[in-house]
Amino acid sequence: MTFSVLFTSNALIGQACDCSLYPTYKCISFGTLPDLIASGDLLDYAQAETQPQNIVVESFINFQDAGNSEPYKFAPGSNVVMLENAALDIRKEVIFDATYFFSGCNKPWTGINVYNSGTLRVTNGSVIENACHAIKLNPFSKVEVSSTIFLDNGICIEATGNVQTIGEGIAHNTFNGFDYIASQCNLNVRWAIILNDVPQITIGNLSGTGAPNRFIAYNGISADNTNLEVFNTMFEDLPSGTGIRLRGTGGVYSAQISGFGNAPSDPVFIKNYSIGVSSQNYNLTIQDAYFNGAGMQQISINNGQLPTRLVLTKNRFDQFEQDAVTVSLSTLREVNVAENEFYDDNSSVQGLEKTGIRWSNNQMATPAATGIIRENLFYDEAKTSSDPVFFQFTSIGVYVNGASQLGIKKNYFYQNYDSDIDHNFSGIQLNNASENELVENSTTGNHGPLTATNPGFAYHGIQLRESPKNFLSCNQSQNLNRGIAFHGPACDKTNFVQNIMEDNHTGLYLAPGTIMGVQAIRENKWEGDLPTGGIAEAHFDGTPGLGLLQMSLFQINSSNTNSSFWATPRIPASGWFLFAGTQVALAYSCLQDAEPFPPKSEAESMLIGGGFENYKDYPASGWEMSLSAFGVLAEYPELRPANSPEESFYETHISGNVGKLQRARMTWDDIALFSTSLEAGWASNTADIDQKLGAIKTETLAMEAASTPAEQVQIAATLEALKTELESLLQTNQSLSAQYQSDVSAKANDLAADLAEINATEDWENNLKTVLQLSVERLLAGTGEWTTTQQTTLESIADQCRHEGGIGVVLARSAIEKFDYDDEAMCPGWVDERTAPGAALNASIFPNPANTVCRISFKEPVRGTLHIRNMQGLMVQSLTLADVPTVTINTEKWPAGLYVVSAIADSGVRFTSKIAISH
Repeated sequence: MTFSVLFTSNALIGQACDCSLYPTYKCISFGTLPDLIASGDLLDYAQAETQPQNIVVESFINFQDAGNSEPYKFAPGSNVVMLENAALDIRKEVIFDATYFFSGCNKPWTGINVYNSGTLRVTNGSVIENACHAIKLNPFSKVEVSSTIFLDNGICIEATGNVQTIGEGIAHNTFNGFDYIASQCNLNVRWAIILNDVPQITIGNLSGTGAPNRFIAYNGISADNTNLEVFNTMFEDLPSGTGIRLRGTGGVYSAQISGFGNAPSDPVFIKNYSIGVSSQNYNLTIQDAYFNGAGMQQISINNGQLPTRLVLTKNRFDQFEQDAVTVSLSTLREVNVAENEFYDDNSSVQGLEKTGIRWSNNQMATPAATGIIRENLFYDEAKTSSDPVFFQFTSIGVYVNGASQLGIKKNYFYQNYDSDIDHNFSGIQLNNASENELVENSTTGNHGPLTATNPGFAYHGIQLRESPKNFLSCNQSQNLNRGIAFHGPACDKTNFVQNIMEDNHTGLYLAPGTIMGVQAIRENKWEGDLPTGGIAEAHFDGTPGLGLLQMSLFQINSSNTNSSFWATPRIPASGWFLFAGTQVALAYSCLQDAEPFPPKSEAESMLIGGGFENYKDYPASGWEMSLSAFGVLAEYPELRPANSPEESFYETHISGNVGKLQRARMTWDDIALFSTSLEAGWASNTADIDQKLGAIKTETLAMEAASTPAEQVQIAATLEALKTELESLLQTNQSLSAQYQSDVSAKANDLAADLAEINATEDWENNLKTVLQLSVERLLAGTGEWTTTQQTTLESIADQCRHEGGIGVVLARSAIEKFDYDDEAMCPGWVDERTAPGAALNASIFPNPANTVCRISFKEPVRGTLHIRNMQGLMVQSLTLADVPTVTINTEKWPAGLYVVSAIADSGVRFTSKIAISH
């Protein structure tokens, strides 16, 4: 196949860009098809099918012919020169077979518009270059674009409404945008293919045979309110771009995407994009695809406020600079992430947190919904650097933040790292994530440095931060700094059963202030020897105190031969491992018991009974446990019989801030749940849509295999009927979606009103109330972004000492996804400065809030010391008091925020208060 190409340059010829530059071509200003045939500017139907045509279009051609229903075909080898702003309008069937579309004088032309009576076929090596909208498909048009080359167009294909593909559909094409001049068409964002409100369309052939669609240096496919299938298609080389963008704005839509396999030898599905697939309000299925290279995320699902399904199976994710898969601020009905492989061996970007699966602040739409992350492989490759002091990584296999109802099962994490670069690794990390199941996961490493430039860096198999009620069973950690680690008092009610910690520096690690919950006869094993000798052990860091030990101890059955325990763990007090007294061996099982574990924990019982130990005497610790205890008693009335301490506790708090704030928390946790009636309608509609999409897929395959035009016409009629039925189902889905969003908004508005009625009197109460209020505000605004003011407020709460600010500090950190706080450094030894009852100095601070100066006035002169710390616990100013009644403090250069003042007289009496600085 050859094209008779006439290359011209307006600059060289030195004249206007018009037909005179193409003397051997037919010059067409404008006209309809019959008129242009009659004038001889176009060949008749029979001649055009066999004889190549060379034409120049100055304005437009209207391919419309009421008198002839036969297709009009441009024979192979035809050349069409489109002058600036010229266009073709298609209102019948027109075929461009191996036809070359040039832009006259390299000036952009408008494109080919296909209307509701039109059918366009562009096939067999045709070339379309330098159009602003190369092909624009209007509702009820038909199209086949096969084996076509698109060069440097603004938008290659744009489809709106009930568009139908025929023949091979949109397959075997090359979309190449390397040399596009951005200023020519005034497009904000260039996409190779844009789809708007198309009931269903397939990009690539379903059979997966032949040359693939190739998107090169283009934002690939943008689909809004469109059910989409992508097969036999690949995307490459737009480091700042997106491969596939999916947006459902009125309801939930479906995208099914398949690659070419997940082996390194298979063709890469998406390579070198900032974001591979970005989805919102879509039922998304991606399978057998190989992703390689991503500046941000290879798959990103964000701010999906409607309940959706996510299926990712047998994919490979390689060389991701931040996240392979990220799902955040979305509502899910069904999740299956299985048999994927994650390989982080990209050392080109320094200092980032790299995550295989990042799951943040998502909610399930039904109480029974469960997300499954199972049988995936996570391989953390070694990093190298010429400057290891400043080259640091945090690598996490599965990261879960602020989310529940996940089953993380049978995954394998391999940490292959051995160099001087600081590296923080966790196979699984949970932050503020409750009621998840972690079962039969295995993490193996090569220890790595026990301490490095940053002593906070460590290798963990599983790490839980402030995450209660999680079930951990039959997980194995081997050759790590810390096999399994817990942080924070909110880890209470952990169910820790039959886990194996082998050859770790520390098998089980509890950070200062952690409450793990009593583990009764759990059959866990501490095994093996460290490379340097000794036995892997458990470690309770800090000074836990008797209360924390009682709330986190292990009851063991030392006569059970199935168990092997390290009997003298390295902790500063004895009694953590306690003989349970039973002689009955437990059956070995990795499954959670049908009976739920006791709803009231030891910590809650000690609080109600008066024996709870506040961590470092911070009263927020007891207040926080009061919230938890009240929630349990509210959910299980049988736990508060008449005249019991539990009933008295419940009645004390039911109308106070503890009851109000805990009910608000529970309302927020359940805000995404379906109503019973809506759930049934949604399930039925979703099943009907899936069935209809399946029928359309069957007919589309038949269309690809059809051998005659008559067969294609018959199948096209069936497809049109199916898509009309699908449109009706989609309209029902939009109505159900609107009802769901209305229900959620109503619950959010009610919650906002309830929160407004709460009069928070303590900082920890105000912190929790504020975070809930801001979360409701963002939900009602319908955005996934915090405003600048909201972000600043959340950061100010997150920056507080966790033990001082209560659970609201944890929720604020979860909201901004930042947990790298050292609470022990932020609250150093404040227990020593607590004011004893009845022994307080009388003093006042004025003005408060202060700007440039404030005064602390005592009722009588004081001899002693005065300390001022910021909310991170760092000393800002320290003074000696020498029988002075008033101290003047210059606050002009202090950052705005809260500061704690502690004055201690030599007699031992104290004064503690806060200063607010506002500039």
